[in-house]
Amino acid sequence: MTVQRILQEEKLHAFHYTRVQHLQPEDYRERRTFCIFNSHNMHLWSDENPTATRPRSFQIRWKRNLWAGIMGTEILGPVVLPDILNGERYLELLRENLPKFLEEVPLLYRNKIVFQQDGAGLHNARIVTNYLNEQFPRC
Repeated sequence: MTVQRILQEEKLHAFHYTRVQHLQPEDYRERRTFCIFNSHNMHLWSDENPTATRPRSFQIRWKRNLWAGIMGTEILGPVVLPDILNGERYLELLRENLPKFLEEVPLLYRNKIVFQQDGAGLHNARIVTNYLNEQFPRC
């Protein structure tokens, strides 16, 4: 209550932050064009609607696929995966990287490992499911 009273006495108001895009140096030309262009004054005269458009967003799409495991207080990995994943590439991870990580895990702890996947389609690909069933028949 004291804080609210002081804020009111000082005639301070709460304002929200406005989210803005992160601008890159190579965006200069687009920024300049955007500043000059005023959509309220821009008209296209035609006898038919040409459905003219002007792109407004200059965001760059990026992504990174990583795989990592947690074993007690240890992190296994991470492994940087290809940008586009499918069942074959995921199976490659399981065949090539997972055994290397398990070599470092003491035998006492290996039988307590829980291997968990989410519902991603590549986790349920037939070749992945067949491989895991062959490697772990009793699970």
